[in-house]
Amino acid sequence: MTPNFQNASMKTTPLLLFFAVILSPTVWASEAMLATAESPDGRVRARLSVSPPHPRLADTILLILWIDADQTLHIATPPFGNALGDLTILETTEESISADTNRETRKIVLKTVPQKAGSLPIWPIPIRYAERREDLANQTTTLVIPPSRINVHSAVSPETASLDKIPSEYKLIDVRNQRTQWGLVALGLLTLAGIVLFMLLRRRATIETTPTLTARDIALRRLANLLESRYHESDIKKFFVELTNIVRWYIEQVSNIRAPELTTEEFLRTISAHHSSLFPTEMRERLRLFLESADSVKFAKFQPTREEINTGFKHAEEVVMSFEEEPIQGGREQGAGSRK
Repeated sequence: MTPNFQNASMKTTPLLLFFAVILSPTVWASEAMLATAESPDGRVRARLSVSPPHPRLADTILLILWIDADQTLHIATPPFGNALGDLTILETTEESISADTNRETRKIVLKTVPQKAGSLPIWPIPIRYAERREDLANQTTTLVIPPSRINVHSAVSPETASLDKIPSEYKLIDVRNQRTQWGLVALGLLTLAGIVLFMLLRRRATIETTPTLTARDIALRRLANLLESRYHESDIKKFFVELTNIVRWYIEQVSNIRAPELTTEEFLRTISAHHSSLFPTEMRERLRLFLESADSVKFAKFQPTREEINTGFKHAEEVVMSFEEEPIQGGREQGAGSRK
């Protein structure tokens, strides 16, 4: 999930050729491409598309992620959680398609429903991969599919809803007829009962299929949001404030240390004295470098280089990926007070 400041240099031609081969004309007609990404060495390529190409508010929207990689690499499934922006994820399916003996193609389909109409953002999607060789298995790399947007249209077009469509001449129902009155009442009650039943069944299905999130899932989602905000380009102090807030919140979830309420000095002293088994020496040193460099930006108005920003983000991600934790029931992000 490390921010990529060199997207302009991405090799687009091999990526487009790859997707032109694996997707038939029928699939291209039923999907619209949202974003693509490719590793600098071309060993990992990814494409995100949406189906139907022009979704409406009442549609079930499919986000389709294609990942093509060398057989020598292990690809980790991205942690999607239960939502992507204003799209609620109902179901996630994955299948492997072997294109040839040297490469493997994976297809991940997210079945989603939109929460509103309009231009909806799709967060950046991190794809982590590593060599299958045992001596290189710990060296992981992240390929980030850049943020994109989909336009969700209202189910009713302006022409359909126009008052000009109402005819000038119409017949009045004779409500004096008692049978007609009771028939209309019964029809209205049946319609109302059908709508209530449909909403209850849909809500139950959504609850049953909503996955439980871990603190790591929530932290990675917040890191993706921070990357999409582009504060590292417009407001570097705000970027590092939010970056340290995410790390402190995550540490509190997995260790019960009130990290957001402690200064950097207090926090480092606490983990050294009382939590050394949970925070080994190497991790304590990494946290010290990360927090002190962030404090220099927040309080001393230090202006970091792009490489230093990149390193700070990478350290935050490494902290998030360092712990094993239990799911947070209900998948809700619990905010915590933090020092600015």
